[in-house]
Amino acid sequence: MGTCLWSMEDGWDIRNTAMKYIFIFLFMLECSLAHAQGTRTPTAAVRKIFREYVQCGQEESMDLDENKEAMRQALVALKETCQRKDLPLLINVWMYYDPTDFPTDSLIRPVFFEHRADSLASIGYRLKHRKKWERHDDWAPISDLIELKKELSK
Repeated sequence: MGTCLWSMEDGWDIRNTAMKYIFIFLFMLECSLAHAQGTRTPTAAVRKIFREYVQCGQEESMDLDENKEAMRQALVALKETCQRKDLPLLINVWMYYDPTDFPTDSLIRPVFFEHRADSLASIGYRLKHRKKWERHDDWAPISDLIELKKELSK
């Protein structure tokens, strides 16, 4: 056991081979978790924030500036990285995510226009598969969704 891992900051060494492998495994696990948390996709960020917003009953605590900033960054990133499978989530966010002083419409609308054909298909599907409380065409947000579909059709 002539080899040891030496940490200059803490001044400790590991002479046991089993302990070395446990230390290396834990170090690699910690690095991979930190990397995974830092590289969350924009869609995952939007989904997480929106789910929390809906589950908390749109309380003021969900109006946190950090949530708004994370949502803003994710929506801006989605303009370039959006896929067809992301559009149903974005439609629901556009319809129901309304924290105080947050420009939901102006952030999501460019994504819809950037991916016009897929957005039209997703909006059509969403209109055909409404929730119970969305049955009337003249009630918001369904009326707004119908208007958005008209704008995208031009």
